[in-house]
Amino acid sequence: MIQKSRTPFMLFIVAFAAMAFTFSCSSDGGDGGTCSANFRTVIIGSQTWMAENLNCDVEGSKCYDNNPSNCETYGRLYNWATAMNLPSNCNSSSCSSQIQSKHRGICPAGWHIPSRADWEAVTAYISSTDDYGFSVLPSGFGLLGSFYDGGGGWWWTASEDDSDYYAYYLNIVNIESGSMEVYSGTMALKNMLFSVRCLKD
Repeated sequence: MIQKSRTPFMLFIVAFAAMAFTFSCSSDGGDGGTCSANFRTVIIGSQTWMAENLNCDVEGSKCYDNNPSNCETYGRLYNWATAMNLPSNCNSSSCSSQIQSKHRGICPAGWHIPSRADWEAVTAYISSTDDYGFSVLPSGFGLLGSFYDGGGGWWWTASEDDSDYYAYYLNIVNIESGSMEVYSGTMALKNMLFSVRCLKD
């Protein structure tokens, strides 16, 4: 894993958080890609999240191990510029002037790529027993044409680093063991392939 820093973020359970599932989210990819017709959603605290990884078949996205069945289970993997629906050169240069406060990226209309602050707000509610239905899965990641399991999931944020090549992401490991560990405040090369979860505007 290529990253500039790795800071543990402690998990705790807030018992009064509300949870709900809906099946009415229509999805048209930000750049016209083909997405699933419906997404499961969950309300956690004051946020409404997709309860599954985005599976939007846009140019530059990949299925883990190039196996289409992995897209059905884990969603697709995207480099940062693709996830953000920005020009490909944004993977190697700063595009901060093009990032909106609620940046849609390839999310359906009315949804956006979560910021670092958005992710940190929801991770406070996620527990190893998945009490709130967030459905964290070990989706793995991709780099330079290869795929890596790592026993966890990696999700992009809409937040760039102050350098050209890095963006922030969230990493959850030890998912299958039931003792999840969450790492935020971490950065990766933008050309790595991570999952996307969308947050309702």
